[in-house]
Amino acid sequence: MKLLSLLYRLLNPPVKESMDELPGGICCYWPGGIIKLKNRTMEALSFALFGESLMDGEGFWRSLITGAGPAEFLKTGDEPAVRLPDGMVRGFSRDEVRLEGRPLYIVTAIDLTEAYRRNAELTEKQTRTAAMVERQRALNREIGSMIREREILELKTRVHDDLSRALLSGRQYLASSDPSGRRELVRLWEQSVRILRHEGPDEWRDSYENALETARAFGISLKTEGDVPTEAGARALLSSALVCCLSNAFRHAGADAVTLRIAREDGLYRAELTNNGAPPQGPVAETGGLADLRRQLESAGGTMRIQSAPRFVLAITIPKEGEKYGIQSLAGRRPENGADAAGVHH
Repeated sequence: MKLLSLLYRLLNPPVKESMDELPGGICCYWPGGIIKLKNRTMEALSFALFGESLMDGEGFWRSLITGAGPAEFLKTGDEPAVRLPDGMVRGFSRDEVRLEGRPLYIVTAIDLTEAYRRNAELTEKQTRTAAMVERQRALNREIGSMIREREILELKTRVHDDLSRALLSGRQYLASSDPSGRRELVRLWEQSVRILRHEGPDEWRDSYENALETARAFGISLKTEGDVPTEAGARALLSSALVCCLSNAFRHAGADAVTLRIAREDGLYRAELTNNGAPPQGPVAETGGLADLRRQLESAGGTMRIQSAPRFVLAITIPKEGEKYGIQSLAGRRPENGADAAGVHH
């Protein structure tokens, strides 16, 4: 009713003259396209968009909703939007009223330039933010790779130190008639030989296979309860957590068995890792591999929690769609003859 009342006032000759001064465009037409009323703004828009005078209201509206003509249409359909050659953006809409016992269509045009400008700025900011987030993730991955390489180097250094100690112990044992050190000597040699047998050229491989290889190299049996993720990103995150726990169990807890429990729940993988080694003497400091693991998990939308007593437990959650975060597998070694890691139980 308000629109119809406005229309009657606009059709009044004195008011109709002032309508031409409106910044917005308006055009009223009968079914079939016969123009009942139009103002100067809508006439100018018709010339700017289609290069002709507005004589057919139906054809004008049809061209707008279908995007016909040389104009730059930002949106078509029931609420079309067009960018004019001067950079202004106009949005159009159509209403239907009844006048003199028959339908009358009213097409209006409003200025959307500022709204589209702000939307374009927001889109640009979102694009820049997304690029910054991706660069941060790439940096986190690079930092993680450097930390893993450092830890691998430290571990290899320790292995070679153990080998030197085994050689020295062997010399002392042979030079001594005391047999009491034989058991420790055998243990040192078995451990050194077991790890050295698997040293070789690094190759890129499946992340979980790399974790199994790590378990074999450490002489740790791995018991897995539940299904290992098949999604590449989630699988890589779980494998990173497993490698971290294997390394810490070998270096700090003296463990020879690690248990991995996995459950699927509402778009997440929930995993717990424990070992049969000595429990931590106090709260576990998140440095090195653990700190890197937390960054990886939280960057992918996961979580991480560490329990120190009465035994060590690493509890994590991993989004199933983790592959979109581009988590990369660790460099590892290919198992001999394609076999799974020895001493690993599924």
